[in-house]
Amino acid sequence: MGGRDVAGFSLLELLVTVAVAGVLMAGLAGVVGQTLAQWAYAGGRQELLRQGHYALERMVDAVAATQRLLIPRVDDPLTGHDESLRDVLALTLDPALDRDGDGYADADNDRDLRVDEDIPADNNRDGGPGIVGLDDDGDGVVDEGVMPAAAEDNDEDGQLSEDWVDGVDNDGDGTVDEDLPKENFNSASGAGAVDNDGDGQAHEDWLDTVAFFVRADGTALMERSPNPGAVDGTDYSERPIAEAAWISLAVQRLAVGDPARGPLVVIDLTLSDNAGETLHLQARVRVGRDG
Repeated sequence: MGGRDVAGFSLLELLVTVAVAGVLMAGLAGVVGQTLAQWAYAGGRQELLRQGHYALERMVDAVAATQRLLIPRVDDPLTGHDESLRDVLALTLDPALDRDGDGYADADNDRDLRVDEDIPADNNRDGGPGIVGLDDDGDGVVDEGVMPAAAEDNDEDGQLSEDWVDGVDNDGDGTVDEDLPKENFNSASGAGAVDNDGDGQAHEDWLDTVAFFVRADGTALMERSPNPGAVDGTDYSERPIAEAAWISLAVQRLAVGDPARGPLVVIDLTLSDNAGETLHLQARVRVGRDG
């Protein structure tokens, strides 16, 4: 039997084949890289959306459920800054919230089935001016004043307990009933009946404060909330409800058109990631009801 020639690839053909394969692989790698980059971009955007919407929902729910907005306050025309536009949101705890399921609202400190009805001169009972650790009046100074007397300066304006419960702006700063004396319904702090609910106890039901603010490093939006069964205003926990490369919060209190309705609050929240993706969210909600 005669032999047969076996066809093979020449060196040139092999080189050409390798070159073509290299071009194809490079193109495929580019497509794969672009796809992975798009997935990463979409994933980063989705994470911003998830965190942003969750944080905004927490703030909106808190405003809609509260009986009292603490920060921002109404703008005081006598100061050089706008108290109604702030980077902090603070309010009293939902008066119906019962996280430990004991049958009493968490904000009912004396368990008499009434909330915030016998407020001490240190309205938040946290041992500091205004809300401890926060700049209440927006002047750039936190917990200003000389202690211990300054603990009764609940709006950090340098005056003590000058605005009692009567629906009137007694101290002329634009905000009503925001710096209560221990005799909640009278301007003469320390005189008269200091047992504001007539139960034989005095000052046993303080303002339980919820607050939202950006952490000092700008990478987390924090929520402060009283612990269930809190013994005073310093018994709270703080946790991040959104984290990103950079976060900005702006909260504006709008003027009340109808005195029978609570003030309207506009919340602007911005989050940015390390890739430069930015998410901006806004919500408008009325204090005490989101309608």
